[in-house]
Amino acid sequence: MDHEQVRKHKPDIISIRVTAFGADSPYAGRPGIDSLAQGYTGVLTLNAPTSPT
Repeated sequence: MDHEQVRKHKPDIISIRVTAFGADSPYAGRPGIDSLAQGYTGVLTLNAPTSPT
């Protein structure tokens, strides 16, 4: 259902759409899951286990 179809049943509803890479970026069609976002930004390395010294 799109926003207008839902709005017929509940006129005061608010809906949003969130994309991981934006609607018109080169990566727009790619899935947007947390591990990919962390990998692309480098944050994933902060979660990697460290070896004992």
